[in-house]
Amino acid sequence: MIPETLKIKGIYSYRHEAVINFEQLTDAGLFGIFGKVGSGKSTVLEAISFAMYGETERLNNRDSKLYNMMNLRSNELEIDFTLRHLNERYRFVATARRNSKNFTEITKSERKAYHWNEGQWIPLESADATEIIGLRYEHFKQIVIIPQGKFNEFVQLSASDRTKMMRELFPLDRFDLREPVSRLHAETKTAITALEGRLQELTEYSPEKMKALEQELATHQQNIKKKKAYLSEQETALKKAAELKKLNAAFIETQNQIAELNQQKSGIDMLKRQVDTFEKVRLRYGAILQRLSEIEQEIERLKKQEQIQEQELQAVGEKMKQAQTRHKEILDQNGDEENHRQQITGAEKALDIKSSQKAIEHLNEQLQQERENLEKIEEEWTKRKKERNEKQQSLLKIREQLPDESALYALQNSFKEEDNLRQRLKTAQEEHESVHRLIEELKTQRIEIVKSVAQYLQLRKPYRELMLSEARLAFQESIENKKVTLEELQTLKSDLDVKSGLAAHAESLKPGEKCPLCGATEHPEPYSDEALTKEKHDVQEQIDAQQKHREALNEALIQLNGLEDRFKKERDQIKSREKQVEEAKKLLSQCIEDRENLSVQFSRDQLTVALESLKQQKTEVQKLEQSIQQLDQQLEDQSNIETLKQKIQEKTNKMAGLESRIELQKGEVEESWLTLSAGQLQAKQKDVRESLEKLFELTSGIQELEKQYQRLEVELSGTNKQLKAQQELKSERESEINEQLKVDGFKDRSTITGILAQAIDIDESRKKIETFYQQLHTNEARLKELEKEIGDQQFDEESYRKLEKQVSEQREHLSQMETKTGELQSQIKVLKEKLQLKLQHTKDLEIQEKRKSNLDVLSRLFRGDGFVKYVSQIYLEQLCTIANERFKQLTHNQLELGIDEKYNFIVRDFLHDGRTRLLKTLSGGQTFQAALSLAMALSEQIQQYHKVKQQFFFMDEGFGSLDRESLSLVFDTLKQLRKEQRIVGIISHVEELQTEIDRYLMVENDDEEGSKIKFVG
Repeated sequence: MIPETLKIKGIYSYRHEAVINFEQLTDAGLFGIFGKVGSGKSTVLEAISFAMYGETERLNNRDSKLYNMMNLRSNELEIDFTLRHLNERYRFVATARRNSKNFTEITKSERKAYHWNEGQWIPLESADATEIIGLRYEHFKQIVIIPQGKFNEFVQLSASDRTKMMRELFPLDRFDLREPVSRLHAETKTAITALEGRLQELTEYSPEKMKALEQELATHQQNIKKKKAYLSEQETALKKAAELKKLNAAFIETQNQIAELNQQKSGIDMLKRQVDTFEKVRLRYGAILQRLSEIEQEIERLKKQEQIQEQELQAVGEKMKQAQTRHKEILDQNGDEENHRQQITGAEKALDIKSSQKAIEHLNEQLQQERENLEKIEEEWTKRKKERNEKQQSLLKIREQLPDESALYALQNSFKEEDNLRQRLKTAQEEHESVHRLIEELKTQRIEIVKSVAQYLQLRKPYRELMLSEARLAFQESIENKKVTLEELQTLKSDLDVKSGLAAHAESLKPGEKCPLCGATEHPEPYSDEALTKEKHDVQEQIDAQQKHREALNEALIQLNGLEDRFKKERDQIKSREKQVEEAKKLLSQCIEDRENLSVQFSRDQLTVALESLKQQKTEVQKLEQSIQQLDQQLEDQSNIETLKQKIQEKTNKMAGLESRIELQKGEVEESWLTLSAGQLQAKQKDVRESLEKLFELTSGIQELEKQYQRLEVELSGTNKQLKAQQELKSERESEINEQLKVDGFKDRSTITGILAQAIDIDESRKKIETFYQQLHTNEARLKELEKEIGDQQFDEESYRKLEKQVSEQREHLSQMETKTGELQSQIKVLKEKLQLKLQHTKDLEIQEKRKSNLDVLSRLFRGDGFVKYVSQIYLEQLCTIANERFKQLTHNQLELGIDEKYNFIVRDFLHDGRTRLLKTLSGGQTFQAALSLAMALSEQIQQYHKVKQQFFFMDEGFGSLDRESLSLVFDTLKQLRKEQRIVGIISHVEELQTEIDRYLMVENDDEEGSKIKFVG
């Protein structure tokens, strides 16, 4: 991951917003964040960790995290962090707000994560950075951002925890093949068992059985062939007999059909005569009779039409006479059209006068009501004006009595700040006491360490009074003395070993033989090792005891060195806590002093009462202001009064106009019309209008009736002429028919009418006759053909049935034989399949047994998590190899990192013949060098695993324990990382580093404004 920007506000010492543009820093490859102790440098890492994981190194969830993180002078906390990872941009935002009613309660806290996509930030479901960069918080703070005092945590991990961490960082669980191998082993055993069971089921199937079945099938097929040949001969004979039987049956059937047709012949001949007569009459008389019928129908129609026209002519005449009578009555009553119109106009003008008079009365009533309303409104306006002035006076009086609100709230804030500062002082004092207790515990541990080996030390004063430096010097002197003693004992042991060899040689001497050393042949007093054995045993015990003492002293010295680092760290903490306590006391004193200078001096209870009273007074002021505002709005709105006055004037003018109009209209209307009421005038006007409309209607109706009467007279005359012409044509046609009947010999017209009335279908009857003669001729011809085809052959029914039975029996027998053939073929097919399956199962069983043998080996190999540990050891060895490239340079090739068989970090000391010892035995500076080399190597391995070209690494502190030479060497190593496309950030208070780094942030903590960040470079 590569950081881009960080915005922080209200966190720890950052009271106001601070923005860090990491791109200005990361471009340099190596950058720093510098400042004095307590300036707020480490807060940068705390903010990044909290935004990405919701975790911080200083606080846990039991420590009221958000309250203690938030600046005591701020009411909100904001962190906005953006980064790049694998060429993608991500953003983490964390916010929290303080409860306005409870200072120690933090509400509305949330963390969100976003992904930059298509020009906008898209929210992610989870705000945990683990899903984005693939590192949990525990690993993140050991690899990417290393908090203060945690730099060598990876080195100090136990072997099991370190292996677990490697498994998570480099998904080594993919090498844990125990479950897959176990599952495959179980599946293979199940497959073998299944195959053995299937082979057991196939035991009865053999090649010998196959051969026997194939021979039986061949024999059976020969018998079927013979049976089919005999059956073919029998079927041929049966076929000829069946054909003769069919011909004989057809001959008898044809004879019967001819006899039946002969019986129908007389009826067919009679039908033929009837059809001929019907067709003759129809052709000669059908058309003329049809024409005569049409003429008779036309005569009947014309007679009915003539009767209807006479009735219509009579009716129109009556209507015309009635209309003329009514028309004369209207003229006598109301005159002509002009007289009607004059009467209607007079009534309309009289009604208009009546309407104007009524409107004047209505306007008088409205004017009276509106004048009364105007008087009431003006009276109400005066009343509200007075009420508004009274409330304004009350408001001014209350405002004069209000206390100084800003002074009260300043006093309240002062009390709150005092509470916060007292809480801060209490916390700082508790932490100071906690560090003191820890130092006392370390002193106790120091005494216990010295006590455990006091018997081996040469002390000049009691061991409880020894300082660390004195104890270390005593340990080193004792270790050196033990070393000298061991060397002397080893020399003595070597001498005793020589003597022991001489004693063994003396025992091998024989009388008369030359001694290989002196050449003597006599050996009066040979050397004996009876006392030597005991002396050697005593010397060996002394050597073992001295080695044990030396190991105890070395272990105690290692523990003492560890305590020294912890003493130094806690002493620094003591100074920091004391400064915090003094700062809190100073701020508390300043807060109380500032409060004494305030214009208002109340106790807490008095302040509470004053604030409550102020609240009530402000509420009353607010109510009065709202009431005055409403009254002002009502008083300013005089539109109702003006509108009402305008309406009164408009109605007065309208009434005057109506009165003038009435005077003009009275001169145009007869006085008799004005004596009538409005209802009488309307009734009169309605009657005259209806009379005029009726007059128009009657005039038009009479004219229409006269036209209709003339038309009907013409139509009746035409109908009479047509009726006479049709009657003459009917007489002519009847004469023609009678003449033809005499010629054809028919008695009268009823005879031919009866013939034509018969329901004879000519086409169907002709078809029936033709079909009959055709069937008769066909059957006669068929009978002759059958006589010729049968010839002299004779059909015997009994012989035919006997032959048919024999053929049926032979077919049944053949079917049974073929069924058996199918069964044999099916058995052979099944047997072949079973034999093939048996062969396949045998091959599969061999494969599975070989697979099981291989899986047995793998099961033993992957039992437990030994293989994963082995792979983890390889990764750790590779880690050490990479780390040694820097570590050996830092230690001037004196030390080298490695891993022992228990997965613990060891160092090979080339100043002591390349012997190995635990990494824990290194001094504080050497431990830092080892931790730095391992952390960078681990970062490089992760970079290679994720295929990232550029990686980010942040260190907080860790340089204070180094001497000037080591510090220079470490810094040269860090600068070398820029050539490896690495980005390293350093947080430190060591002033020497500022002169070596070109780009850095300077953090300063102002007592009033809080921490501020300045970019340099």
